[in-house]
Amino acid sequence: MQGEKYTDAIDLCQRVLAKDNCWERAYRHLMTAYNYLGDRGQLARTYQRCLQTLKDELDVSPSQETQELYKKLIRS
Repeated sequence: MQGEKYTDAIDLCQRVLAKDNCWERAYRHLMTAYNYLGDRGQLARTYQRCLQTLKDELDVSPSQETQELYKKLIRS
C-alpha cells in the first residue's frame, strides 16, 4: 500500500509538470518517490530533466534545495 502512495505521487507530479514544467517542488517530490521505490535511474533522469528544463526555459540552475536533495538521495 505504501508503494501505491508513491506511484500516485508520481502520477500527480507528472500532471503538474505537464502544465508547468518549471515547478521545482514537483521534481523534488518525483525524485523522493523514485528513491523510495528504488528506481535510481528515474531519480537521476528526473534531476537531469529539471536541470535542463530550468536552463532552457528560465536560464537558471535548480535551487540549492533541489541540488542538495539530489546529492543526498543519490548517495543513499
